[in-house]
Amino acid sequence: MNIVIRQASPADVHAATTLLYQAGEQLLCTIFGDGDKEKTLDFLNYAWMNQSGQYGCSNHWLACDGNLPVGIITCWHDKLPEDFDHQTLMSITDFFGIAESLSVIARSQHIAESLQVPSQNQLGVGHVAVHPDYRRTGVATALLQEMVKQAVKHHKRSLILDVESENKGAIQFYLTQGFQKKGVSPPFVHMSKSL
Repeated sequence: MNIVIRQASPADVHAATTLLYQAGEQLLCTIFGDGDKEKTLDFLNYAWMNQSGQYGCSNHWLACDGNLPVGIITCWHDKLPEDFDHQTLMSITDFFGIAESLSVIARSQHIAESLQVPSQNQLGVGHVAVHPDYRRTGVATALLQEMVKQAVKHHKRSLILDVESENKGAIQFYLTQGFQKKGVSPPFVHMSKSL
């Protein structure tokens, strides 16, 4: 197996958004589908193809086995384009329409309040998922190593992430990767790794 990490592209839409959905299935389905998996995946596909914003392809990296995406990760930092939040909101309003977008935003507010916002010296990591057939093969480690490279490139001193407190396996994995628990804001455990 020869895993290569590369920046995502629109052509990766189907495999990548399936992975993206797996990164936060329950939360994403609640926010964007109001419990409907297909609607959630439809939105993620739409947002991915818009390229910009939180769910667009331009801010995601993929771990690939040949041409097959088998892992995904993204990062947030203060060097993102100025219209990053605007593009995220535009994806939501264009897909759902104004009235339903207000409901989507209301559902996301509770989650957003629980997430860490990266400071000027931090790179926030998220949307981490690995295809079930590739778990425990080093894919997630390779994705995190790419985020360390991105952090160094952007002159950051630490990585931060939020993981659902019920996801004990992920928490243990991040601890073995040098992250430390920094606090809890339900439903998340905040973690950080100094560089």
